[in-house]
Amino acid sequence: IIQGKFTMQKMPMKGGWTYVLLPPKHHNTGLPFGWFVVKGSIDDVVLNKYKLWPTADNKLFLPINAQIRKKIKKGEGDTVEI
Repeated sequence: IIQGKFTMQKMPMKGGWTYVLLPPKHHNTGLPFGWFVVKGSIDDVVLNKYKLWPTADNKLFLPINAQIRKKIKKGEGDTVEI
C-alpha cells in the first residue's frame, strides 16, 4: 500500500508523459514488462485496473493521462494525494 502526497512531473519532450514516481515498495509480479495492475485513487478520482511499471531505479511510474488531469484540475508541478 502506497499513500501520500506526490508531485506530478512531465517529461520535457513534445508529447511527454505526465506522471508521478512512487517509492519502490514492490516485488516481481510476473506480468509483461514488470507491470503492476493496481486500484486506488488520485485525489478523488478512483483508478481500477491501472497499470504501473517499474523504472530503472525500482521506483514505480504512474502515468496520469489527460482525462484524469482534467478531473483533478492539476498538472505538472502540482501535488496529488495517492
